[in-house]
Amino acid sequence: MLSQWQKPLQCFIAILSTLLVGTLIANISNFSHTQVIKHLSLSELIIFLTQIAALVLLYLLAREIKEALPNNGKTSSFIRGILPATAALLILILGQDVIMDILAPYLSSKGERIVIFLFWLAILVSGTWFIWSSYIHGPQLVAGILALAHHFEQWGKQVTLCPACGAHVKDDMTFCSYCGAQLPKGSISNSTKSSGQPAIERRFDKPE
Repeated sequence: MLSQWQKPLQCFIAILSTLLVGTLIANISNFSHTQVIKHLSLSELIIFLTQIAALVLLYLLAREIKEALPNNGKTSSFIRGILPATAALLILILGQDVIMDILAPYLSSKGERIVIFLFWLAILVSGTWFIWSSYIHGPQLVAGILALAHHFEQWGKQVTLCPACGAHVKDDMTFCSYCGAQLPKGSISNSTKSSGQPAIERRFDKPE
């Protein structure tokens, strides 16, 4: 069960390691004073490469999570369905700032507007993809919610209150295991079914 989450965990750890190592290297004092090209120091270049690598690893993380999730026709399938669009939208939103920070000094005002427009268009397409994926896979989410509600409903039916002492008891028990009072007639208790022996009853002395 845990083996299927090995690769997603590796990608997540790789993202954290990349950000940590890149930040530490970029903060070396000599690098901030070393110019690679005009308007770009070595520290800024390292930060840019670190962020790009983190975004690539984020895409790989989303892909590995999709592979790890079971296709059960319920909530898990819904997440699998919207994960690619979610990852694309998130990467574009984060990547816009990364790219603009590195290109801004070299772009004219017109060039900057063109790059911003291209990112806006890509984000709009990804957002539409996300909405469409949510619509297509929506029934799977509804099925998961209904299954969860049914589970809680069944759990609630298995636990009732003793009419004598108010303790929580299973509705298939014959006697209350706390006060010994006879419960409304039902099926044989779980312990009786499994072992063939009556359930152990615990009684409390009642004051005279």
